Amino acid sequence: MKRYLSTSRIISFLFVLLLFQGCDRPTTKADVEKDLGKANKAIEKAAEATDDAMISKKEYYKDHMEEAVDLLTKRSTQVEKRIHELTVTSKKSENKEAAQGIQIAIAAFQKEKTVLDKKIEAVKNQEQDWSASYDDIITSITTIEAELDKLSKSIEKN
Repeated sequence: MKRYLSTSRIISFLFVLLLFQGCDRPTTKADVEKDLGKANKAIEKAAEATDDAMISKKEYYKDHMEEAVDLLTKRSTQVEKRIHELTVTSKKSENKEAAQGIQIAIAAFQKEKTVLDKKIEAVKNQEQDWSASYDDIITSITTIEAELDKLSKSIEKN
């Protein structure tokens, strides 16, 4: 979010810089209108860049989520296979102490599988709401546009 807010600050700085650029000579109405046009184009580019960045952020998050689910699912499958192997071994074992040790291991793996399955569900159900960040950026851009409009109207009156 800081990155996007800094974009609006950069645009504001550039706008102010453009306004004071011609201070060494008399500023004409045409100069100001030209600078306003540049500032409006910069705002349009910033709005487009913001939209692109939000799309990229959502795609990155989705990819990251899918990767996490894949890793957790693979581990869950490995644990499930191990539980099955131990269960088969336990049934074949004639040694009661060994069978008890295997049952303890099976219980530990079942506990791990339960935890993994809960994590998988949590990741699948997790949603990120980027709308607040996006709204803040759009509000900043809208504020800058409004200020440029006020300036344009002021120039038109003079």
